[in-house]
Amino acid sequence: MQQFYLQCLQFETILVRQHTHSGYEQMLNCTTCRALTIALANLLFMSVAVAASVPPGGLCTPEQFELERQRMAVLGHPIIEQARSEVRAVYADSPLARTRAGSQTLDAALDAQIAAMANRAVNNDPARPRLMWAANAAHEWQGLRVSNSGYGIENPDNVYRHSPIDGESTYVLRGRWHKGREPAQQSFTLYSNLPGMGAMNVEGSPVAAAFADPELDADGNFEITIGKGAIRGAGIDIALEQPVKVLIVRDTLADWRSQYAAELHIERVDGPAAPAPPSAAEMAAFTVELFSRTVPFWYDYDDKFIFSRPANTVNPPRNRPTGWGFSTSGHFEIPQGQALLVTLEPHGARYLGFQLADPWGVATEYVSATGSLNSHQVKPNTDGSISYVISAEDPGVHNWLNPSGLDRGIFAIRWQGLPAGVDDLSGAVPEIRLIEVERLQAELGEDAHPITATGRTAQLKERVSQYAVRLCR
Repeated sequence: MQQFYLQCLQFETILVRQHTHSGYEQMLNCTTCRALTIALANLLFMSVAVAASVPPGGLCTPEQFELERQRMAVLGHPIIEQARSEVRAVYADSPLARTRAGSQTLDAALDAQIAAMANRAVNNDPARPRLMWAANAAHEWQGLRVSNSGYGIENPDNVYRHSPIDGESTYVLRGRWHKGREPAQQSFTLYSNLPGMGAMNVEGSPVAAAFADPELDADGNFEITIGKGAIRGAGIDIALEQPVKVLIVRDTLADWRSQYAAELHIERVDGPAAPAPPSAAEMAAFTVELFSRTVPFWYDYDDKFIFSRPANTVNPPRNRPTGWGFSTSGHFEIPQGQALLVTLEPHGARYLGFQLADPWGVATEYVSATGSLNSHQVKPNTDGSISYVISAEDPGVHNWLNPSGLDRGIFAIRWQGLPAGVDDLSGAVPEIRLIEVERLQAELGEDAHPITATGRTAQLKERVSQYAVRLCR
C-alpha cells in the first residue's frame, strides 16, 4: 500500500509539471489520484506500520510528501511569479542589492522565501493540523524535487516543523525520542501571529509561549495538550494569555549522524466544526500575501538589529526569553586575502553552533559545504575554546566557515542546553578580528588544525552522508 501511495505521488508530480495554468485548479482539486493519495496518506500515517517504515531520525512521512507536493503545485500558480517579479523590482535597487554579495544572492533569496511562504500556506488549516518539516535545504526524494526554503538566518542544525493551531480548539501533541539518539535540545514555540506578519522584536516576532525538553516516560514518549488557555503535560503547565496561530518545534542536532529528530504527531481533539479546506487558489493567494509582507519585515529586521552595527564585531550573547539559551549575531565584510577569526568559549553548552547567511538572511550552502559548524563538527583549541575562520577561499584549516564565495554576509552564534546556573556569557567571544590568510596557521599554531585537500573532501563527504539521515537514506 505504501508503494502505491508513492506511485500516486510521483504521478501527481508529473501532472503538476506538465499541466497548463488554465487547468490548474481543476487538476489540483479533482485528480482521482490525489484523492487516493490523501486517503492513503492519512491511513498510513495513523498506523503503527508507518512509524516502523520510516527510519529513525528520518522525516520521509507520507504527510510530508503530500504537503511538499501541494507546495510544488502552489509555486506553479501564475500569480506566484508575478508577485516575485513585483517584490524583486522593489529590492533590486536597494542599497543591499547594490553590493556584490547582495546582487549575487538576491534571486536565490527570493526563491527561498517564497518557497517558505508556500510551506506556510499549504499547512495553514488549524482544523486539520499537520507538522511539516520546513526551512530546509533543497532535496530530492520519492520523485519530488524540493527547492530550498530556508530564510530568517535559519539554523542548519535545527529540524524545524510547524503546525497551524487556533485558540478555539484543543490539540494533542504526541512525540517519541529515540533512546540514545536524543536531540541536543527540543524546543516548542507558540506565536500569536505567523513570524514576519506582525510586531518585530530582537527574536523576530513576539512569542506567546515557549518551553523545551519535555519530560519523557520510560520509553521516550511524551504527550502535551494545547488548548483551553493552557499547555499541559510532560512536565509543562503554562497559561496561554492570548490566542495562538502557529506552533514551531525545533529539534537541535549537534551530531547529525547519531542524534535524531523526535517522532511527532499532532491531533485536533476538540473544537468548532471544521470549515471547508482552502482551495488551491486560496493557498496561492495566501502565499503571495505572506511573501509580500515578510520580505520587507526581514529586510527591516536585518537593517535594525544586524547591519546597524559595525562589520566584523559582535555584541555579548544575550539570554533568549524563550529559554533556549544564549545567542548573538553580526555581519562580516572580509577583504580579499583576509579572514575573520572568531574564538568562542562553549561554557559547557550541550550545543554551540555558528552559522553563516547571505546578506538577505538565507543560509549559505551547509550540506555540501561548511556554511555552518557546531561544537560536534569542529576541532577545539587546547584550552577548550573553539576558533572559527571565515574566508572566501579555503584557508586550509579544519574549522573553516565557508561563505560560498561571498565577501560579506550575516552570522549567528547560538549556545543551547547550558549547565544550571550559567546566566552570563559576556566573555563567550574573547576574540574576533581580521587576519591575513597567509599568517593564519602561524598565528594559531597547534590550534590551526590544518587540513589537506583530501581531508577537506572527506570532511564534506561525511557531512553530506550525515545530513542524509533526515532524508531517510
